[in-house]
Amino acid sequence: MRQGTILAAVSEAVQAARLRDLPDRKFKIAGKNFTTRPDEQDLVVSVFVETWPSTALGYGGMGGSVMTDAYTVIVGDPHNNIALIYWGSSRLGRTVGYREGIDMARAQNSAIKRARRQEKE
Repeated sequence: MRQGTILAAVSEAVQAARLRDLPDRKFKIAGKNFTTRPDEQDLVVSVFVETWPSTALGYGGMGGSVMTDAYTVIVGDPHNNIALIYWGSSRLGRTVGYREGIDMARAQNSAIKRARRQEKE
């Protein structure tokens, strides 16, 4: 069972991050303080499929006991040094440091590449 499409997962996660979950960006220009929301162009996004032992995904709580594939979307904001993790929806699952989020995405991508190489052998 897969939760939604990759396009829906990414767009929902990015919009939730931009509009709700990421902190405002604060900066000074010519001695004046400004605040703005993060823009899509400033974010680093990684997406991959994870298999969970229940429909509760990584959120915990009650869920059906069926193996469930869901898209994990990591939205990184290097300006604020933060990465947000979403599992299958626009509901925030976890907040980590930017570097940790990037490392998680790289590790997952490496595991996928290894699995594909093993399938070819």
